[in-house]
Amino acid sequence: MLFFSPYVDKFGIMSIRKGWDANVKESYANVIINNNHRSLDKTFQYLIPAHLANNVLEGSLVLVPFGNTLKYGYVVELSHKKQHPKLKEIKDVLSRSLSLNEEEISLANWMSDYYLTTRIKTLKMFIPVGALPNIIKQFKLLEKAYMDDLNTSAKKLYDIVYKAGDKWIDNNLFENDRKSYKKAYKELLDKGYIIEQHIVLETQRRNNWRDQKAILNVEKLRLENHCSLRKRAPKQWAIVKALQEGFDSSIQSLLDITNVDIGVLKRLIEKDIISIESYKNKENYMDNSICLNSDQKKAYEIVANDIENKSYNPYLLYGITGSGKTEVYMEIMEHCLKKELQTILVLPEIFLTLQIVSRLQSRFSDHIVILHSKLTPKERYEAWKSIKFGQKKIIVGARSVVFAPVKKLGAIIIDEEHDTSYKQDNDPKYNAREVALKRAMWHNCPVVLGSATPSLETFLGTQTGKIKLLSLPKRVKDYQLPTVQVIDMRDELRQGNLSIFSKSLQEEISKTLANKKQIILYLNRRGFASFVLCRDCGFILNCVNCEVSLTYHQTTQKMLCHYCGFSQSIPQKCPECNSLHWKPFGLGTQKIEHEFKTLYPHVDVMRIDGDISDKKEVVQNYLDEFAKGKTNVLIGTQMVAKGLDFPNVTLVGVIAADTTLNLPDFRSREKSFQLLTQVAGRAGRGKWEGKVVIQTFNPHDISIVHAKNQDFTSFYKDEITFRKEYNYPPFSQIIRIVFTGRTEDLVNEGANFFYKYFTRSLQLKKNTNFLQILGPNPCGLVKIKGEYRYQLLVKYEKGVNLRPIVKVCLDEFYQASPFANKVNVSLDISPNNFA
Repeated sequence: MLFFSPYVDKFGIMSIRKGWDANVKESYANVIINNNHRSLDKTFQYLIPAHLANNVLEGSLVLVPFGNTLKYGYVVELSHKKQHPKLKEIKDVLSRSLSLNEEEISLANWMSDYYLTTRIKTLKMFIPVGALPNIIKQFKLLEKAYMDDLNTSAKKLYDIVYKAGDKWIDNNLFENDRKSYKKAYKELLDKGYIIEQHIVLETQRRNNWRDQKAILNVEKLRLENHCSLRKRAPKQWAIVKALQEGFDSSIQSLLDITNVDIGVLKRLIEKDIISIESYKNKENYMDNSICLNSDQKKAYEIVANDIENKSYNPYLLYGITGSGKTEVYMEIMEHCLKKELQTILVLPEIFLTLQIVSRLQSRFSDHIVILHSKLTPKERYEAWKSIKFGQKKIIVGARSVVFAPVKKLGAIIIDEEHDTSYKQDNDPKYNAREVALKRAMWHNCPVVLGSATPSLETFLGTQTGKIKLLSLPKRVKDYQLPTVQVIDMRDELRQGNLSIFSKSLQEEISKTLANKKQIILYLNRRGFASFVLCRDCGFILNCVNCEVSLTYHQTTQKMLCHYCGFSQSIPQKCPECNSLHWKPFGLGTQKIEHEFKTLYPHVDVMRIDGDISDKKEVVQNYLDEFAKGKTNVLIGTQMVAKGLDFPNVTLVGVIAADTTLNLPDFRSREKSFQLLTQVAGRAGRGKWEGKVVIQTFNPHDISIVHAKNQDFTSFYKDEITFRKEYNYPPFSQIIRIVFTGRTEDLVNEGANFFYKYFTRSLQLKKNTNFLQILGPNPCGLVKIKGEYRYQLLVKYEKGVNLRPIVKVCLDEFYQASPFANKVNVSLDISPNNFA
């Protein structure tokens, strides 16, 4: 008999989950096995033994026999119908904290169907990396063997086992020689010479740093020479600096805000610079409400009303740059906090939005948890549990934070909703915005999509009534938008100016520096030069693993591939013709820095780009110094285009506005407009008037024209007309099917095999006028990391469901084609990347 099991965990959270009455003679569980192969993307039925009858629930993580090994899997359905005469039993139920609830299973099923991926991949999105247990197979000697009875590899393995005596040996010690080991192991096992067992190693628990805080020993710091510490150990300095500035919270919050691991703190403890004291979490909540202007207040009250009434509604919070969207977000969080509800805030990239994170930390203190890529698996697991058990009410993170295990969700907020980083490049290729809408629908709560430059899909939703529009039409404190000047670089060349800085930009830089104000210079390309070219034979130095040119980095004197990480020194002469006429071409942020220092040798310059983006403490120190006015000029890539608020910045220079405009992508104008508008919005955010200089070779392109006027509405009208005329999204749908493999001929043949089967399947439909197929053709980047790449692009009418046909063809490819184990197929629904 099926029952609904109410239980209260140790944190006082009560749940109701589906299970079986232990008095029923036999019951069964349908389990998704932890294996990513598409052929195993189905449920396997297991018998629930009597002693586990009350413990096996829908969503349970279980240990099951699979083949000749043990695997873990998720129970997705309970049944009283036996599917096979002989069923294996579930061995054990693992940690209840890793179980999934009905919403998570339902959302994982939807993602699997919608994004055409395996269910285990979508189920695991709800579990933090490193939290799932490791299953280790061990073996030892059972009885002595007759050596003549064994082949050569079995004799070698037996010799190892014999010398180990009664000790268990881990089979993962033989990973490097897997093929021969597997045969030898099977022979010894079949003949009864060894015995095996499986050990389940669950995630180790760590100290609870939420109950302790760090105290700075000022005298020891003085003796240590803090100036030396700052240069020698920037991670340690990040902790010291936070404590110097009065940070008074748990060690876990300190680690979150400084983005360092516990090992860094321990080194400071060993030096006696820091001591540890107990810390009591502040239960008394302080009301930190701020004064909103009329537009902000109206937007907040509409969303707050939905929170009160538990109503699902998607909203676009459309506000120009500097209009105070963050303040509205914080008031929504405050409202949820008072109602004991949780809020999810999704940011494009934590390290690109450090100022927002710092403001949230300051205001919400220990109510907030921040999930980011630099957390260790143990730290991520602890943070995940604090969300699951309701200890943390405000959850902040990048794309994957939409899978946070919230119990009582009050609202989801997606900042910069247009940002392409919300679409995952790896399988499962989900869009965080779409997942957020599904989750909010389940929880009956509002979703706020914030942007100054919303995606065309989202803004069209406001026109059709699917999304409600909330507007912030003016900057806070009545600050004005900056004036924008567009410079035609063709005219600069005609006038003999060969500098990467136009005359107008040079004049504005000089004026700004004379007025002791600050400057941001933007170029969306790191490095010194895009490629190195032989001027005699035309040879370009390419990556050995990818068919792309290597980028010259002057600071390291290296040629670097930005796709696979391969690097090499610059040859003294051309490898093709031995010519010495070997010259870097193109632009990068390092070259901007070099040219600027040539023109303004006495001005301090700071550069922030992908070369240091993974060094959060360095980025934070750079931004702190810029905010304090210690440096007047900041040069960077898209890292300086979003989320930064420096009131003293009065000039922004866009060095080359054409970098995103010339991409082979129907969204290139949209992406260009968004980036230009966002980076222009960094100027004039204080009481001083801002100026933006945009340099381009395409001054009449609509993305440049409308970015100059900061006019999203006009851009939307022009671009949506173009999309409709050529039937591009949002008026159609696109599926990108990419084929990869080590041999180009095989990849090409595999792609054509799929294409033929796909077109035959489509012929069963009477009318195929609803779609267009492009390819199979080589991808824009035909080779990356040693693998060749071909693609099919399928464009079809909105409202048509093509997924079932694509799925059948994919299954057929893997089950019946000669390319199944040689060519990999990747599906991307509504792709953002066409490279």
